[in-house]
Amino acid sequence: MKNVFALLLFLFGMSLSAQDLILLNNNEKIFGEVLEITSDEVVFFRQTQPDGPKVRLAKSQILRIEYENGRIEYFEKQKIESAKSSRTKSPKKRSFKAQHFITLGTGLGFAQSDLSNKNESEGTQASNGYNGELMYGFYPHPNWGIDARVGVNFLRADFDQRFQGFSFDELEDIPGLDEITFGTDPSSFNAFYFVLGPTARIPLDFVDIHIGIQGGMLQITEPSLDGSGNINGSVDLAPLPIDFPYSLPYTAVNDPVSTTAFTYGGNLALVFTLNEFISFRAETSYLLTNLDYTESFIVNVDDGELPVPLPQTEFENETVRSLNAGVLQIRLGVGARF
Repeated sequence: MKNVFALLLFLFGMSLSAQDLILLNNNEKIFGEVLEITSDEVVFFRQTQPDGPKVRLAKSQILRIEYENGRIEYFEKQKIESAKSSRTKSPKKRSFKAQHFITLGTGLGFAQSDLSNKNESEGTQASNGYNGELMYGFYPHPNWGIDARVGVNFLRADFDQRFQGFSFDELEDIPGLDEITFGTDPSSFNAFYFVLGPTARIPLDFVDIHIGIQGGMLQITEPSLDGSGNINGSVDLAPLPIDFPYSLPYTAVNDPVSTTAFTYGGNLALVFTLNEFISFRAETSYLLTNLDYTESFIVNVDDGELPVPLPQTEFENETVRSLNAGVLQIRLGVGARF
């Protein structure tokens, strides 16, 4: 009887060892018969259900399989590759870090103003010079930001038409007047501005394109007038039958005034960045404004050559200006991006 019991135990042990062993990642053991291994899963019969149904387990759940013939197959590599594939398919979205631009630039400036009318031969004066600007830009998004600018233009003054709108009635009352000549010394004037506005940014491989609009304040200081000339004519020396010719020198000066007004405009810039820090900027911008102010000057006549003194030797005149003015700027700058 004991021999029969021992034989049964031996046969039962042989039946167990004839099964495949599937060891899971959580150390659970499953005995059965492996039927198929696909790219993603293992198909097998359980030991307790040798006739089915088929059981399917994902490879990612299995550590290894020990087959009845002694071969061992590991699935840890499959887990690693699966994890790598998951990371590749679902990359983290890279966030944009806000950027700051600071640029100091200088270049050419051109001013143009319409003196009360659109007649170029009578009412438009254009002056040129140079300008400087300090710009700060804050860009919380890769495609837009806000620029703040403060700058100054030093512009040459053109006095060829400075007397438009002034009346010379009092000078023309000088007896025997034939003509008035006039000349001026070179002069200049300044235009300060502060503007702020949004800017669109188009980032390319080697350069950024910035297109912006701005609004702010513009202050223009009127140029100094330092002129001189002659008043030419002749006086009838009745009862003598002769005329006395004269040429009276005079000076003309003004008291320059500063005018502040709202300004608006736009700019176009190409921005090159070196080593993610140093930036170079090529830019053009245009500002428009309307100026309303009163302009005045004083003329002093030297009547020492006349046999009879003039009743008046100082003449003051003024006129109200209403100008549509513009400032064109072309500038190169260097700065930093951080």
